[in-house]
Amino acid sequence: MPRGTEGVTRDQLIESGFATLRQSAYRSASEATWLGNATGGIADVGPSFYSGTAGIGWALANYARERDRSWAAELALAAGRHAISNAPRIPRSERLGFYGGWSGIVYAAHVIARILDESSLLDEVTPLVHALRDAPDSTEFDLMCGSAGATLGFSLLARDQDVVARALAAQAADHLRRMSRPQGSDERIAWVAPHQRRRLPLTGMAHGTAGAGLALLEFWNTTPDAVWARDLAERAFAYETWCFRPLEANWPDLRHYPSWRVTRLLPPPCEAAWCHGAGGIGLSRARAFELTGDSQARATAEGAARTLYRDVSNGLKSGSLSLDLCHGLAGAAQTLLVIGHRVQSPEIIGLGDELTTRLIGAIDHFVHASWGLEPGLMLGSAGIASFLLSRVGTLPVTALAPAPVRWSDV
Repeated sequence: MPRGTEGVTRDQLIESGFATLRQSAYRSASEATWLGNATGGIADVGPSFYSGTAGIGWALANYARERDRSWAAELALAAGRHAISNAPRIPRSERLGFYGGWSGIVYAAHVIARILDESSLLDEVTPLVHALRDAPDSTEFDLMCGSAGATLGFSLLARDQDVVARALAAQAADHLRRMSRPQGSDERIAWVAPHQRRRLPLTGMAHGTAGAGLALLEFWNTTPDAVWARDLAERAFAYETWCFRPLEANWPDLRHYPSWRVTRLLPPPCEAAWCHGAGGIGLSRARAFELTGDSQARATAEGAARTLYRDVSNGLKSGSLSLDLCHGLAGAAQTLLVIGHRVQSPEIIGLGDELTTRLIGAIDHFVHASWGLEPGLMLGSAGIASFLLSRVGTLPVTALAPAPVRWSDV
């Protein structure tokens, strides 16, 4: 088993990470939450999949199954109940989202309930499902807070032949279609939320066209008759191809740019993480290759993976890289491994394994004693420990780009 620089094993880090979650939980009669950093100080982590109790519960449930830990199963259910009861804290405009909204909470609750054979959690989450079904269209489109998130989450749940999930996925996908806008050519489309009309459409997974395209592909995979969804995804990817900058082998981060004229005066930077940059774009193309066999999607995924590895290597040399799943070392390692396996590239898998070994050493050196991190999935210890667990177990879902849930594994 791989060891870190101080000799600690991956297995020891997994146990340490989940033990830290157990010790730091705040429990009531039926719920559990954790404290994390917030604007103005420390507060409970909230209910989201990204950094709150939905994601932590998802991680604990998978750990409970892999290691047969009854305390983790109990804590996972308590975290799931906290996420459900605190869902109203999420602003109405963001509730369709997967990572930041109700769709992710519903998804996590279903996974927790299935893994732990606890149907009562499905009863508790049903009101959120009904509210999403009856909710007016959101002005948000992205994976984090908008209709792409609902399209993705309910498409994955629809693989279990869930009629309600299938209907919700179709509703969200249709909204995503209506929000798309041509970009200079009918062959290219992208999205900009109405309240952000003064900025360029973004590339990338979290808030850009890669995330929306991935969601549409998952919907098409669930509903093959919806050929328009695959076509829309390909046109979204065409926008990112048009934005691609060969000299950097990367895509521009357009978050702060109101026009293309400004980009010519002040060239935008390029990022490489899951959220904004090559990593997330590579994940979307790797899934596209897996679903369609498109050779260009595979080439783009492999190129994005190499760019990510180059960027992470530079970050490690400068000591500027965090450890988390979203934009840190764990996220880079997992992204490379997911891409490598989906496009069947031993080279990319090897790069992911290398970064995994370096992650083990970094955790051992800096935070092994107390983990000293946020508790959440995408920004903290739940995500890092889950990633390490997935490399020695058989987790059916990756937090970075959810794959279809294999209910036969549950």
